[in-house]
Amino acid sequence: MSTGAQVLKFVLADFDTHWSRSVAAEGFIIYTATARAQLAVVRESRTGALTTYHYIVASGEAVWIVDDVIHTPERCLRQDRGNTVKCGGKQPRE
Repeated sequence: MSTGAQVLKFVLADFDTHWSRSVAAEGFIIYTATARAQLAVVRESRTGALTTYHYIVASGEAVWIVDDVIHTPERCLRQDRGNTVKCGGKQPRE
């Protein structure tokens, strides 16, 4: 059951592996959850402070991105100070 929807201007969106991507005829990008999926969105405030919003999206639900604005079908589960998105995979050697 949906908890509502949110629209955020963002600087980074991080999708887990349970998403497919397509482009609408109008030019915006649609990400559709192929299973229960996670999403993290980083927003920058007017003062430059970053906040990360975390979402769980049900299978079949879609997220739309128009320029630097993301439309989510759920409300965030939590928010953290700063950019808490971590890179995946092996870390490069220094």
